[in-house]
Amino acid sequence: MAARLKKKIKRKARPEEDPNRRIIESLIKLKLTDEDMRQLETEVTPVAGGPWELGWPHHRVLLSIDEPAERFWYEEKARNQALSLRELEKAVRENVFYKSIGRRPPKPRPLGPKRAAPKSGDSELENDPGYRKLLRDVRKVIDRAEAKGVAVRHRRDDILSCAGCGAFEDVLCGEDSRRTFLASGEETPEPFLVIDKKETHEYRKYGDRFITIYEHVCGVCGVHQSASLSCVFYDEKDEI
Repeated sequence: MAARLKKKIKRKARPEEDPNRRIIESLIKLKLTDEDMRQLETEVTPVAGGPWELGWPHHRVLLSIDEPAERFWYEEKARNQALSLRELEKAVRENVFYKSIGRRPPKPRPLGPKRAAPKSGDSELENDPGYRKLLRDVRKVIDRAEAKGVAVRHRRDDILSCAGCGAFEDVLCGEDSRRTFLASGEETPEPFLVIDKKETHEYRKYGDRFITIYEHVCGVCGVHQSASLSCVFYDEKDEI
């Protein structure tokens, strides 16, 4: 990884204009040893069929990482090992980059997106057959409207999970669209239905924090619930 970057730097007559300059400076700032670099290389070894292209949902998570070298490493890991969106989020949240080289993160900082546990609604209503039929009918109306070009669903980049049955959404590597899975990991055609979406934006000294609250219904078990997700996008710095 470092060797490839150094070769790119040497090809440039004016290194200050090289897009990889920040990554090289970040590697120097982190004071990574040769052993650290070998270990990080091992952790991003491509699996069969790799590397893959990443869609916008994956890049959105990568944008929440402020250290350029760390961000580049997660991108390489996701591309080479076909990490799904949830797998990438988990790796970032658990600081796998620093754990790989046996270090603590240099400073505590928000890593996103953060997911508050979904809150379930009225279980008696959710078990009512009439309620379940209503959900199916609403989904059919939405599908017919969107088939005619009418935008009905809330546009979103986030993925949701169910507090009732454990079903969850994910985005596979190389894709932009969400898929729904049962708690067992088996894919299901029943999508989550978002009823309402509220967004707030906070300015912080380190960047912008976005908070989104979804009111949604699980397409598998019918649980009506709400979920709060927050993500931080760091301001670009002239100096690392």
